[in-house]
Amino acid sequence: METLQLASITAVVDGAIAEKRITADKKEHFVNIGKAAGIDSLRTTLSLMQPVRKPTEVIHQTDEPRDDEPKTYAKLSDVPADQLEKLREERPQDYERLYKAEYGHDIPKK
Repeated sequence: METLQLASITAVVDGAIAEKRITADKKEHFVNIGKAAGIDSLRTTLSLMQPVRKPTEVIHQTDEPRDDEPKTYAKLSDVPADQLEKLREERPQDYERLYKAEYGHDIPKK
């Protein structure tokens, strides 16, 4: 097996350990899976695994989005005025969806 391919597989496995998708004691097992199945299959498999969470995170879970998650709104008038322009620029698909929910039709084309 090429050294470069093995290094890539090891890097993917190390990334999964850092993201807490797997534990360090399973590193060799997942490296062997990467060797046998290929790096793409390994990436897909690891992406399907949820990172480990602390029990307190589950117990104290709220329905409000965290700071790194975008908030969702039902219609355009629900969006605070100071965030409207940012929404239009950074998330145009959401803006269009909210516009249609508010006014009942798509945004007019210019």
